[in-house]
Amino acid sequence: MTLVLVSCSNEDDDITDEVNYSIIGEGELYGNGQEEIEPSNLIIQDSASWSALTTKMDSYSKITNTFDNDIDFSSDMVLAIFDSIRARTFYTFTMTTIQETSTKVIVNYKKTTTNQGYDVINQPFIVVKIPKSSNKEILFNQN
Repeated sequence: MTLVLVSCSNEDDDITDEVNYSIIGEGELYGNGQEEIEPSNLIIQDSASWSALTTKMDSYSKITNTFDNDIDFSSDMVLAIFDSIRARTFYTFTMTTIQETSTKVIVNYKKTTTNQGYDVINQPFIVVKIPKSSNKEILFNQN
């Protein structure tokens, strides 16, 4: 007699697909907190929220002039990561991967440091665009 056990699982959260993303902008804010952007991970899904964020980012200097602003909020969403205010320009963000499961989008990034930098107050950030994911939880994961 042969006994075969087969298990089926509806848990397909382990199956991930890479999400294509494009960098809208990255760098540092130099307003020493004048922009009033807390260290945060932001999800922007409409043009009004995007406009409010870029207005804050530009309150000290016009940093968003270099951004790729080709965003269609009917099909795209914006993810932004802001670090705390730093005393030196040692820090940057790098996206490693953005993955999607059946229930969530996982944004994997790392904060890197260099041995070279300048003594200037700054706030590192990165802003990316991804396809809109309807009703999926967005998780930010720093590696």
